[in-house]
Amino acid sequence: MSAARWFCFGVVVALSLHAVGAQNATELCSNACSFTSDDHSTCDVIGKFQGELVAWSKCSQVCLDAFSIRIEGVNRFQVENMFPNPNGANGNVNSFASFLRFDSSSTANGARAAFGDYFKDDNFNGILTLISSGSTPTGFCNSQSACYDNLKSYLNTPAGQAIMEDIGQTLWLQLQLENELEQSVCRIRMCNVHRGVDSGRSTALSHCYSVYEEVASRESQVFGCSAFGFGPGFDVTDPNPDPNSQAYACGVSAAHNPTSAALALPLLVAALTALQALLL
Repeated sequence: MSAARWFCFGVVVALSLHAVGAQNATELCSNACSFTSDDHSTCDVIGKFQGELVAWSKCSQVCLDAFSIRIEGVNRFQVENMFPNPNGANGNVNSFASFLRFDSSSTANGARAAFGDYFKDDNFNGILTLISSGSTPTGFCNSQSACYDNLKSYLNTPAGQAIMEDIGQTLWLQLQLENELEQSVCRIRMCNVHRGVDSGRSTALSHCYSVYEEVASRESQVFGCSAFGFGPGFDVTDPNPDPNSQAYACGVSAAHNPTSAALALPLLVAALTALQALLL
């Protein structure tokens, strides 16, 4: 089983604004956000509105903070420290090994499952801990400290590096998804603000002006604010999507990635639960 399978992804993504019509998808997506640290502040977030593929302006971090919109299943700074490259390559072995051994999060526990020779559920409670003795791919160890050294040695082997890269890429894809979901929530909030369901119009105008105006200009076209929370929506189960389709051309996000999207259902349910109050 691939190490990526310990993580699941959702498919709720943000929307966009500029009218499409017969616009070429490549042209539409030329300024699309990839939701990595390389994005610039004026990139567009691709999605669908009323069946049309469109490109919304991005909610800035100032705007997100003003409305306390923050979705963080994994810590960005921690991920960037362990894996400076979004493709997971050239990860920091010491940082990642420390994460595996000491981090108590469910994310770390899931990652430990990829290293079954070094971590065991001795208490039968679902929590994996570093072994204190035993035979490992990098030799026998008779103390937790020695087993930790063996783990770090393994992470420097080609096999260990491959698993690290897989996990690093998975964590970055999760970060991308969370950033997209924040954008979706932001747009739904702007719709609720415009309708008076949510307070904060002055805050929206001062910190989220472009996004607020874009949503306000289309708010009357829909019954519910949930219409501002859909993504491009090409069929992620199709193993051979049409490369000429608009949605395929804009498939730059974690949620559109066929590998991650195939594992999407659990996080999608959680994401929809989190959005429930905003979708009314």
